[in-house]
Amino acid sequence: MLLVNDIARIHLELSSLCNARCPGCPRNFYGQPYNDGYIERNLTLADVQSIFDNNFLDQIKRIRINGNFGDFIMNPESADIIEWLLKQNGNIAVFVSTNGSGRRTDFWERLGKLGITISFCIDGLYDTHVIYRQNTSLNVILKNAEVFINAGGKAICSTIDFAYNKTQRNEIRQITENIGFSAFNLVHNTRHDLNVHNKRGGQIHLIQDNEDNEDVNYPYSIEHRKTSEVLLEDIVDKKTPRKIDCEIKHTNEIYISSLGDVYPCCYLGFEPKTYGNGIYHQAANNQFKHLIQYNNAIKYSIGQCIEWFSNVSNTWTKNTFEDGKLVICNDNCGG
Repeated sequence: MLLVNDIARIHLELSSLCNARCPGCPRNFYGQPYNDGYIERNLTLADVQSIFDNNFLDQIKRIRINGNFGDFIMNPESADIIEWLLKQNGNIAVFVSTNGSGRRTDFWERLGKLGITISFCIDGLYDTHVIYRQNTSLNVILKNAEVFINAGGKAICSTIDFAYNKTQRNEIRQITENIGFSAFNLVHNTRHDLNVHNKRGGQIHLIQDNEDNEDVNYPYSIEHRKTSEVLLEDIVDKKTPRKIDCEIKHTNEIYISSLGDVYPCCYLGFEPKTYGNGIYHQAANNQFKHLIQYNNAIKYSIGQCIEWFSNVSNTWTKNTFEDGKLVICNDNCGG
């Protein structure tokens, strides 16, 4: 599927911790912190230096710092890590995605001087941004972004296309352009019709795109998700097996989690026990986790960690999900 010398891109999760409580995130249940089932950890500078040894970085063209669960601003060594990576190979294009609502301005100035690209997640104006990006501040984000830009960094505004910000997008674009953002990116996805809860479990509001959205019984739902056995048949109903055109075959990218675990992509990198919004991932991971072999890059070489990738590609020729065709691959790279 992929040889170590073919790897050209790295998707790197520096932290599985986050300051925000976005209701669509698998680390929580509609904004309620509920993180049983995965480990909160920062990838250390020592970890990164151990993983990327023996001139491996010489062949890397792009490093994307994002991840499944956390934000890089939560890692106290994130700037040190990025600086070290660029010292090993100054030609690497570093792209970071963040909520941007944290750290002191000297942190952002330091990153700006490195000339990297950062995508700041801005999902509304001052009255609406926190509808989805709970526990963040648009004022703080714009201030940090401006410092980053003035120091030499390239900033992109990424806005999820929620119904509530539809009439505000032009103003979001104008505000960010005035600060010096180089691009505006409208992100299309399925994070709609969400019941949003506070950290005590009380409902705050709905992110609603249709009038038929039903309220969620929070205590029942979270207990149900904790105790119910999720079967493959529960998530493949009405799904059609499709021909897989794997993205990493075109990008030659691998995903490394904050634990140091290596996966073909972030879709396969979800931990099996992400309750809350992660019922789909519980069942999907149960289908493929037996394929994983030695995949921790802190303990093993990158070459050893990707040997099991062929176990994944071997499932693509299966005709049915019951026979082993991976539903994650089918949903994300099928057709």
